[in-house]
Amino acid sequence: MGQGSLGATGVCINGHENASDAIFCVRCGSPLVPSVVKCANGHENARDAAFCAKCGLSLAPSGASANGEPTVAPPITPPSIFEPSPSAPQPPVTPFGSLYGARSSAGKKRSSRLWLVVPLIAVAVIAAGAFAIAPKVMGPNATTPTPVTHTFRGTVVLWKGASGSWDVCSGTGGYADITAGGNVRITNGAGDVIAGGFLKNITEADLPTIIEMDRSSNAIGLHETDDAAAMTKIHTFLSDLKSIGSCMLWWEIKDVPLAGVYSISITHRGTLDYNTAEIEKKGWVVSSSLGD
Repeated sequence: MGQGSLGATGVCINGHENASDAIFCVRCGSPLVPSVVKCANGHENARDAAFCAKCGLSLAPSGASANGEPTVAPPITPPSIFEPSPSAPQPPVTPFGSLYGARSSAGKKRSSRLWLVVPLIAVAVIAAGAFAIAPKVMGPNATTPTPVTHTFRGTVVLWKGASGSWDVCSGTGGYADITAGGNVRITNGAGDVIAGGFLKNITEADLPTIIEMDRSSNAIGLHETDDAAAMTKIHTFLSDLKSIGSCMLWWEIKDVPLAGVYSISITHRGTLDYNTAEIEKKGWVVSSSLGD
């Protein structure tokens, strides 16, 4: 989303007044903390706000696109769900009980030297086993398990309030937030944001991916196994959307960590909730629509 701009303040934390464009206090050198944050649309928000209260734009700093339009904030990179272990515990050693069994009457008459040798042998056997196991558990070639992640993809069909062409989809009026650059967020069952991305226009180069997605979700109904036939059908579908004042956007978020529940939100339009079994059955593809 667009980069948030900072409103000025003329008073430092020690109460000294300064010029409105000052960055540091001229009397004590303290940094002047901005009191408000503005979104790309100029709406003022509290300085600790993450999203605009009026339009839902992200207030996180980001760059701008080549044509000067605001770009979406970079996807949120969630912390790894696997924390490296400082050291792998060695497996417990099983006692060799047979060496310490009841002695026979004949054994009682043996020299006490035997009972000195037997424990020493047991210690040597245990030590040799531990030495053989240790390189496998603690060796330099031991690796940390790779975190399991998935790539989520989705489509959003805007049935009314759309403008543009099939490859430049933008909502108008009450659907103005449904446009390229709109926020897409994924939260887990605890409500924590675990991944993020943004809506994108569909380009010609994206069509093979859109076809692959629909073969998992069956939102459009591309049952054709022949790629050429599927390509013809997706072109027809997108053109038909344009002819009735509708259009479609898509999104893709990679490296989404495992969670028992996934809640997907498109801008500020509520959430679509799936458990792991449900979203896996859909091929990790989320199909949605507005205005129908």
